[in-house]
Amino acid sequence: MAYFREETSRLTVLQKAGLAGAVKRYVLRGRVVTMNAAHDVIPDGFVCVADETIVHVGAWSDGLPAPFDAAKLIVTGGSIYPGLIELHNHPSYNFIPMWPVVQHFDNRGIWRNDPGYKRWVSNTDYLLCNHPVATYPKALVRFVECRAILGGVTTTQGILYQNGSAMRSYYDGLVRNVEFPVKNWPVADDYINDFTSAQDAENRAGPALAAGTPYIIHLCEGVDATTRAKFDYLQKGDGTWLIGPSLVTIHGVALDDPQFRTLAQNRVGGLVWSPLSNMLLYGATTKVARAKAAGVPIAIGCDWAPSGTKNLLGELKIAKIVSDHEGGIFSDRELVDAVTRTPAAMLGWAPYVGSIQADRTADLMIIDTAGGDPYRELIDADESNIIAVIIDGRPRAGRATLIDPGSADAELIRIAQQNLVLDIIESKTHPLGGTSLSSAIATMTYALANLKDVAREAHTLAPMMEGVVDHWRPVPDYDDRPAGPMFAAPTLPGPDDVDPLAIEPMTAVDDTGFIGRIQANPNVPQWLKDSL
Repeated sequence: MAYFREETSRLTVLQKAGLAGAVKRYVLRGRVVTMNAAHDVIPDGFVCVADETIVHVGAWSDGLPAPFDAAKLIVTGGSIYPGLIELHNHPSYNFIPMWPVVQHFDNRGIWRNDPGYKRWVSNTDYLLCNHPVATYPKALVRFVECRAILGGVTTTQGILYQNGSAMRSYYDGLVRNVEFPVKNWPVADDYINDFTSAQDAENRAGPALAAGTPYIIHLCEGVDATTRAKFDYLQKGDGTWLIGPSLVTIHGVALDDPQFRTLAQNRVGGLVWSPLSNMLLYGATTKVARAKAAGVPIAIGCDWAPSGTKNLLGELKIAKIVSDHEGGIFSDRELVDAVTRTPAAMLGWAPYVGSIQADRTADLMIIDTAGGDPYRELIDADESNIIAVIIDGRPRAGRATLIDPGSADAELIRIAQQNLVLDIIESKTHPLGGTSLSSAIATMTYALANLKDVAREAHTLAPMMEGVVDHWRPVPDYDDRPAGPMFAAPTLPGPDDVDPLAIEPMTAVDDTGFIGRIQANPNVPQWLKDSL
């Protein structure tokens, strides 16, 4: 695996000496923004990492404890934060360009049936997720995971995948997955469709809430009274509410004071806010000031590429604009809480991630600014400011001046206006089979530009795949097609069901047209357009 410069050579010596299992230790020096309960900020501090665990955190003036006084020292020259955590995304769609919405929608049931949405988003995703040529689905997953990492995200909602028709599971990939954390942490479940009745809500969410395990739901996504009325499905026949600390709600755009009070009184785990996606589709967003006043914990999520920001760095900026426009709902520190310690608490993961403390897992991001307010600097940062992103103590992305590009598992790439080293190319036995980001970008660029030909190819090859059970594919989680066998011709979009698309750059800093596409949306309020 790629590792910090110089440390790699030391590990090579250890391996030659028969000590390949030795603990890998290193020290990061920089401003440490702990995001702990006291919100301690150490202007010149250190973080000691052994394998996947943070062992010590302290001020540089206090001196390094043994054995880290002999470990590799990485002087970052920047600020060290916990890795960003998003509790709302649909990763398998995050290669699709922003959908050019042309009308206002009152609720998601309307836009999900819009012909433009089906051609631009749903058909495109379903085709490439289910294509018989495995190169396409594998490139898709590599692209969307790296898109998250390059924005400092270390935990997201996961990618459901299917191996033929024999196995269905969440994908253990580069980014930590709330539905499949691998470690012995609380495992989240989610449901993205609206409950259809109180009994449906009880059947789906009841077992998880009774067990105290995280259950993430889309709730009242829209602006009309019909959408708001769906909140009442959470009330059980005995008058009590299907709400508790392990329930995490997404959007809640239609909710108002009575519903927020009910959530707070029943100790809801929290609400995940996706302001840009709400604005692009509905022209309004969640009444977060009222949610906050009621005592509902609030996290921030990107939603997805068709109607959202590139990553949490982008969504933080939109959240800041909305907060300021409404009189300063959140302080900058509270906004950074909403992508670190708050979502960790919602999941029951606070003992493991979301802050920089001893015995926490080393999920970290480092940016190159350290001179001003640490919270505002993170909100203002873009992908070009990222020095490194570390997951489980392993640097997955970092500047070539910091991360060793010499490993066989490393990829050197020019992206986010800097030279980065990515440690993403797993062994040939991994589901992605050594897929590099550069090859994934090339594959997805070709696929989107030639969707009609790609669809013809899929329909030609689909009959040959009958009975194949070892073909790996991601499963679109927002698709409403009926369940059926893989590569079924009636459900696989054909050349008349798709249109060629131009891929967008993966990062906002590389995408010069991104703000213009937001400003062209007819639903986005003028004050938001003017603030971008």
